[in-house]
Amino acid sequence: MLDLSKYQSIGAALKDALEEFSGEVCLIESDREREKERLTYRDFKERAHFLAKALQDAGFKGNHRAAIIMTNQSKWLISAYAIFHSGGVLVPLDYKLTPDEQWQLLKHSSASVLITEYPIWRQLVASPLRNSATNLKTVLVTETPPNADLSDAHRWEEFRSVSEPAFIPRQRSDIETALAAKPKLEAESGLIVMDCDLWFRSASYNQMVEDSLNNSSAISGGLLTFTADNPRYSYAKFGDDGIVTETAEKRVISEHAITGAYYFATARTFIDAAEELLSQPLTETMPEYYLSFLYNILINEGRQIKAAVVDEFASFGTPEELADYSEHL
Repeated sequence: MLDLSKYQSIGAALKDALEEFSGEVCLIESDREREKERLTYRDFKERAHFLAKALQDAGFKGNHRAAIIMTNQSKWLISAYAIFHSGGVLVPLDYKLTPDEQWQLLKHSSASVLITEYPIWRQLVASPLRNSATNLKTVLVTETPPNADLSDAHRWEEFRSVSEPAFIPRQRSDIETALAAKPKLEAESGLIVMDCDLWFRSASYNQMVEDSLNNSSAISGGLLTFTADNPRYSYAKFGDDGIVTETAEKRVISEHAITGAYYFATARTFIDAAEELLSQPLTETMPEYYLSFLYNILINEGRQIKAAVVDEFASFGTPEELADYSEHL
């Protein structure tokens, strides 16, 4: 078994798995009760690498987005790994959506590559929204009949290159993910960057944000905290006045653990601090670019950061946390 804790991306973990288990069965594809194909990890790697190299030759680079609209089949998995191996972002779309809905999502996601099946592609081509996804550069279609007109798309089975593709690891941090929204942010508006796996109620947090937005407080940012002593969390140190003097990640410096609800008085404050932090080298005490470290930059600049306390709080970050929350509903 691989130790998944040492990997920062799915692509890196799968790359090692394909090497370590090369002779073992990777997947079995069947149609109802009949087995259609059986691939070893070596077979899977070979097919995925042909596709990954062809994608890279076509201009697909790290952080580019590729959408897959397919039913459940081996080519979905092979395509996904080719995207991961190339450092791309996978955009899986539901094949049961209407063609218009799929085009809207393709436009919204800024995917430059689409991989789909021939029956789905025929429906997409007939949609009046076909030309709306102007970012789309490469379309690959599986199981295309020999004489079919693909309308500038390519046959998935023929889109390949025999040389070895470059492996492009993805090591995006929380901050880089949040900064992806930079073009959409209003520089002088308030901003909350929030984790997706938590729920909370806090009157003091609401009041803190409201006072800041109304310009009745001089804070540059705010944190929401709960009581804990587990080193898996990030922590803030502050006194009775609630003014934060330090934050730390995976290190217990107080009893005040930080929830994932990071407030900044303006989006510009967040952007400037984030870009400053990303310019600094990673160290033993800063092994990743965590959001909590942004507040140390602001504190060192003489800015005021305030802490609020939760009234109620639940995290769903692990199966155990979700089960615990469900039991107490």
